[in-house]
Parts: sequence; structure tokens; C-alpha cells
Amino acid sequence: MKKFLFVLVVSLFAFGCGSSVEAPKNADGVTPSDERNTARPGNPTASSETVDDAVQRSEALQELKASEGQLVTDLKFWDNREIVTRLEKMMGADHTDMKKHWNTQTPIRVDGDVVMTTGCEQHNCGPNQYILFADAAKNVLQVVHIKDGKVKEYKEAGDITLPKAFADDLARMKSNK
Repeated sequence: MKKFLFVLVVSLFAFGCGSSVEAPKNADGVTPSDERNTARPGNPTASSETVDDAVQRSEALQELKASEGQLVTDLKFWDNREIVTRLEKMMGADHTDMKKHWNTQTPIRVDGDVVMTTGCEQHNCGPNQYILFADAAKNVLQVVHIKDGKVKEYKEAGDITLPKAFADDLARMKSNK
């Protein structure tokens, strides 16, 4: 009996050490931790965020989505640590300019899970404007900056699929550069 128990314990230990638990994957087949730890433009190093961070980020975008018709400054958007941290990682030093020049703005628009709002430098909107997109379902931010006829895009993880109305507005703004 002792030999049997010994063999059983050793076998369980051996099988337990060799097994792996597969993390849940998102719709793209990527585990959430892989997605957050992927180096991206504006975020050249992998982050060490936790699952709690992902939940908070998602809540921040859900709050933004629920604020249709409001202005981001009324929501104290620039004080939201989760959003600001993500924008800083995505945009680097350009985030400071965006915050500084976000003087004149449009109300938040929502179409499905996608949020759009714009901000620009007061009395200089044509040559210096920012368009912020957020996909609350995919937990992704994207910023387009149009300055002096040049378009620069900042993305967390690929493109956000824009609803037709948002895509048309963005195309119009880009053509007015």
C-alpha cells in the first residue's frame, strides 16, 4: 500500500508539473496579457499591467461611451489616470501638446461601441486639431493629429473600425488639412 501511495503521489506531482493552464483568449486569439505586453509604436517596451488595470481601463472607456453629448473637459477627462496613462504611452511627448491645445472641442459622439470627439487649438482649429476615437468593446484608443497639413496617427493596437459617419468626418477633416 505504501508503494502504491508513493507511486500515486509521484505521478500526480509529475503530471501536475508538466501540465499547463491555457489563458482565455480574446476574439483575435490573443491572451489579454499578451496583448498588453506587446510593444507598439509609442510604447516600445512591454508593460507590466495587471488584470485589474484592464478592468479599470475598460470601465473608463465605458464611462466615456456613456457620456454622449458631453464635453471631455466637463468629464475631467484629463484627470482620469487610466486614460491619461494610456495616452501618454501611446503618444509620448505629443500627449502634452494635445492636452495643451485641446481648447475648443466637440461633444462626445457615440456609434455602437465607438466614441469620437475632437479638440483643437483655440482660433487655430484648421491647422491644429486632434480627433480621439475609443472602442469601448475592444478597449482601444486611437488619436489622429492634423497639424499644418500633416496627419499623424497614434494607435494602441491596430485600427479601430470606424462607423461610416465617423470615417466620413475623419476623411473630411484630413482633406481640409
